[in-house]
Amino acid sequence: MSVGMLLISVELFLMLCILLFIPGITQAVLIGFAIGESLGAAALRIAGGIFTKIADIGSDLMKIVFNIKEDDARNPGVIADCTGDNAGDSVGPSADGFETYGVTGVALISFILAVRAPAVQVQLLVWISSCAC
Repeated sequence: MSVGMLLISVELFLMLCILLFIPGITQAVLIGFAIGESLGAAALRIAGGIFTKIADIGSDLMKIVFNIKEDDARNPGVIADCTGDNAGDSVGPSADGFETYGVTGVALISFILAVRAPAVQVQLLVWISSCAC
């Protein structure tokens, strides 16, 4: 959860930097940002699944080599298996939260940029930034 919140905070900071320092092509940059977030979330989801499967294979190999049950405390792969399952189970929701907040944030900022009054844009951006923190 802390990793997901760190990613979301960094992402919000980068979106605000994009708004401040790249004013001419902001919407195109933010669309690329959203695509990158989706790809990053997919990579995190796949990495969590791979880590879980590697730990499962290690536990199964120890079971075969030493002729002990998979959940036996003498099986050194049990700790790796539990760690892999926990890592896979925590990386997936972090990736989902990262993608959800990121793509939603890009959509909200794109909506705010469609508003023509600069004072209203500033108020909406401050509101989004304060609500996210």
